[in-house]
Amino acid sequence: MLTEEGTAFLQMGRALRGPAQQTMRFSDLPLDFVVALNGAAKTYNESRTPFTVLNLSYENEREIVREAGMRQFSQARDLFLEKLRHLLSNKGIVIKGRSYDFCLLAGLQPADAEESVSEIHDEAAADIRVDLGVKIRVFGPEDFA
Repeated sequence: MLTEEGTAFLQMGRALRGPAQQTMRFSDLPLDFVVALNGAAKTYNESRTPFTVLNLSYENEREIVREAGMRQFSQARDLFLEKLRHLLSNKGIVIKGRSYDFCLLAGLQPADAEESVSEIHDEAAADIRVDLGVKIRVFGPEDFA
């Protein structure tokens, strides 16, 4: 049985330990998201307007692909993201990445976002036939040093 660190290494491509566990690298992000994130970081540096990044991963991807096929997983993921865009329409942007998806919520403290994560997840996942196993990690300006 793999440890949490071993599982993290397999999922993220690197071991996640200590303070590095919650950091993100720009090389992990889609280009259009990096552009939006740079804008949010600039605003944060100039006026201390907070922002939050949600990193979405899909823990049940392999199981869904094995049992129902890649098309089923892709359709469920796209539907989840579309519902998320609708929920967050005035609060932020949602961008699909290769393996992970991202939301940028301008003007929102990470602590405030953490309080809403399970509610947002439940609303976006409602009525989707497969359980994507969505895991949402929350990051703030300090995680992008």
